[in-house]
Amino acid sequence: MAKLYRIQQEIKNYFMGKKVNPKILSPESQKELSIYKSLAIDSLNSTMRKIFPLCYKILQDNWNPIIQEYYETYPSNSAIYNQVAKSFSIYLKDWKFRWKYRNENYPKWLFELAEYEWVEVDLFNYYRDRKISDDSSDSNLKSSGELIRLTKAHKVYRFDYPISKIVEHLSSERQIYNLTYFKKAKERLLIFRDRYDKIRYFLLSDGSYYLIDKLRSGTNVQDLYKKFYKKFGITEVDIDSTEAKLNDLLINFTKEGILTSS
Repeated sequence: MAKLYRIQQEIKNYFMGKKVNPKILSPESQKELSIYKSLAIDSLNSTMRKIFPLCYKILQDNWNPIIQEYYETYPSNSAIYNQVAKSFSIYLKDWKFRWKYRNENYPKWLFELAEYEWVEVDLFNYYRDRKISDDSSDSNLKSSGELIRLTKAHKVYRFDYPISKIVEHLSSERQIYNLTYFKKAKERLLIFRDRYDKIRYFLLSDGSYYLIDKLRSGTNVQDLYKKFYKKFGITEVDIDSTEAKLNDLLINFTKEGILTSS
């Protein structure tokens, strides 16, 4: 029984990219494990292609060796393939990858693209907030004393490159030309799972980013407005028009299912 347990542990280590102790496993068992690992790599390869379809579009000529190397370089603590994939953006950012494939002229924003693609899978692991407001009336937003905040199923990213434009370009049916055309152009994105479990995103301006930052920890509407006016120097003359715009934005967030109250 003890030997069986040790073999099971070695099998687990094998699947997570760790070394197998040859003294524990018989030659026959090692051969079987070699087959299992090959099947595991094939399954991981298929899963990674589904999670990172746009990265695959760029890397497809070297995809198989890249996945093999990734599997061995970043062993996972989980045998669940979706979780094995979560460090892919880190691997693509590593200097070893960039040096090995330096002649391929892969774009510098490749790791940001992988992060963008991964977030769709990652957001589905978040607990769904129980109370998402259905009342988006103007008066309710102004008078409510409840704290409003973003749902847990959201992420805020600050990318160095125009990742939303890059995704749009790569998702089109036309042939890809000159991937290095996209230069640095910082953008901030709110990516979230709406009430219908669809992944959506908002491109954030300075003002909307400030609002999002305050909503992440929770605030009431009136305090939120006051802080916004102070932060951006809104004068008495412009308060009414600014409040109307802020109210419309919060109503939009409510309709999208990104705001919850407590």
